[in-house]
Amino acid sequence: FEGTGRACSGLLKITPKRLSWKTPFSSCPTLAFTLAERRQEDGTTRWVYRRVGAPKSCFYKLVVLKKVVSPDSSIAWNVTGFTSMQAYKASSDIRLSCYLVKLD
Repeated sequence: FEGTGRACSGLLKITPKRLSWKTPFSSCPTLAFTLAERRQEDGTTRWVYRRVGAPKSCFYKLVVLKKVVSPDSSIAWNVTGFTSMQAYKASSDIRLSCYLVKLD
């Protein structure tokens, strides 16, 4: 996936065992992750990834990927980074939310 906009330019890459997300405000190495949550309701699917062993330079330790399928079948992808699971559950304002373009 490729991020759009000044704060979100960069790449999000998720493989079966590793995740990397690089933005101008947080550069994280490719790390293992655990799938903390997967939820589907209506046309929205949400995956919550917790990075394993993230260094301090990796500001967003929890990554939420959201796929929204609208009634006209268009698909929108969004990613939101949180500093922790606690920040995610509290819907903290300290986060980065980005619209994504899926690369083929």
